[in-house]
Amino acid sequence: MFKMSESENVLSEIIDQIAKENNIVKPKVVISDTTRGGYLGVPSTIIVEETGNGTTRKPLHLFLKSAPKNSRETLPIRDTFINEIVMYEEVLTEFLKFQKEKLVTDPFQSIVKCYRSSAIYDNEFLIFEDLTKSGFVLWDKTKPMTTKCVEFILKETAKYHALSFAFRDQKPDVFDDLARILHVNILTKFFETIPSLLKSYTTNMKCALNLFDPVQDKKIYEILANFIENGIESIVMGYSIEDNDKVVIIHGDSWCNNFMLKFEDPSQPDSLRQMKFLDWQCSRLSSPVIDMSYFLYCNGPQEVFDNLDYYLKLYHNTLASALSDLETDVEKVFPFSTLQNHWRKYARFGLTMACTLISIYYNPSHAVSLDITELSKDNKDVEEHFTSAEVQSNEMYRKRLGGIVTHFVNKGFI
Repeated sequence: MFKMSESENVLSEIIDQIAKENNIVKPKVVISDTTRGGYLGVPSTIIVEETGNGTTRKPLHLFLKSAPKNSRETLPIRDTFINEIVMYEEVLTEFLKFQKEKLVTDPFQSIVKCYRSSAIYDNEFLIFEDLTKSGFVLWDKTKPMTTKCVEFILKETAKYHALSFAFRDQKPDVFDDLARILHVNILTKFFETIPSLLKSYTTNMKCALNLFDPVQDKKIYEILANFIENGIESIVMGYSIEDNDKVVIIHGDSWCNNFMLKFEDPSQPDSLRQMKFLDWQCSRLSSPVIDMSYFLYCNGPQEVFDNLDYYLKLYHNTLASALSDLETDVEKVFPFSTLQNHWRKYARFGLTMACTLISIYYNPSHAVSLDITELSKDNKDVEEHFTSAEVQSNEMYRKRLGGIVTHFVNKGFI
């Protein structure tokens, strides 16, 4: 006789609870594999249908993200999932409760609904609403975002950071407790467990260097070469951030596949009306500039870099307004001069991420996201899959990354 596994039992019980809460009688549950959108996590869709006589209730569409069963001894899989569960169950819950108490007129709402999660060892998972059923889509990573999209997402980022700043200002003890739970830098843990992954970031920086002629582009070439020579490990691993500058709980992984977008007209990329942040696995206490530089340089068009001051002011004005609604003074917690200072010190994190991610965007082997748990079985494979000489001939890769590096040199950020 077939016996349901413990993990299936847990999932089944939780789905039954969700069905009951949504008044679904005699639920029929269909779980199906779906396309992998990230590099860690086994994705599935769940449809919960009512089977009672004469039912008219619409099916409930859910999205299940489960922790992989393999490579748990070599990868920080449990830490990664626990970090995201803590964000949904504790940090974001506290932030949104705080926001509600303040009667904010324009609240931060760019979070996907998390119905349930499981932190049981070897059976970690989260169940979300399936945003695709509400018209949300991912951005095409081979195209830079429009300036309108960048502005929209940057403002939502500022509103989220405002919650963190205000909560820390007004409830410092509770904030410290939340930050303490998020003590693990997931990105750093991955680099520590897969040395060739960290090496791939240096390799991709050298690929960026090859976009420039050592004679004709002498200034850019020498400055970038010196930047690489001095080592990027401390920047990528987060060691370069001073403790006093770790002032907010960041999202931590701001590439385009971690934003779900809803457009008024799907054929018009400037008609963005809603967005939702996905994947809070890398959230940690850090500088706001880590989120900002990661987002802008890995997703934005050249026009954004050419008008950087406008976008920094847009972020800060939005932050100030959101903080005012939350009854915290921006001049007390993060004046514009401090943002500028953080940018000079930490924006280079965005450069290191862009050199690898923009390479990934145009790497044919990443057309569908890879399973890093499979790649981790062979360190050599990881570097091979996260670097590609073939990409260097791609015109969009050359244009996007060349423009970013030139911007960093001209602005004196490296």
